[in-house]
Amino acid sequence: MALVDLFKFQKTEDKTVFSSLHHRVKKYFSDSSERDIVIATCVAGLCARVAYVDLDITKEEIEKLKSILSNWTRLPEKSINSICNMAVEEMNELSGLENHLYSTPLNDVLDKREKIELLVALFALSASDGSVSNMESEEIRLIAKSLCLNDQYFNAARSTVAQKLAALQNNK
Repeated sequence: MALVDLFKFQKTEDKTVFSSLHHRVKKYFSDSSERDIVIATCVAGLCARVAYVDLDITKEEIEKLKSILSNWTRLPEKSINSICNMAVEEMNELSGLENHLYSTPLNDVLDKREKIELLVALFALSASDGSVSNMESEEIRLIAKSLCLNDQYFNAARSTVAQKLAALQNNK
């Protein structure tokens, strides 16, 4: 075997790695479609990351998370409440995970328009407590990059909550 052969890459099967939240939701909602489970868990996971980036989650953020899940899935309210509760229970884990555990599956099922709508929803979630902190905005910027969206789309989504940006409120 030549030395060059050691460095050749072999094509491997493309497998998406899912978060523990995905596995929990899939276990409890096995009758739901895989697309619904992916969207519900990934949207809940990204929302949890944004809501908990400041190490605090408010009642308003939890209610907004439920509202966002309701808009993004065809799941009944009881299921949405369960997924939200699971996401809140795993909040500490979710805040430490890489965005790719949530964005990679979404990149496979959402088109560009839906990804932009998700960014708008994440900004609405972060604004639900009255202010969008710099940490929340930066977390959403990282999520936008992991969703393969450039700064143009990030800035457009952020402009929907411009009056609640903490950076602008401090300059008044």
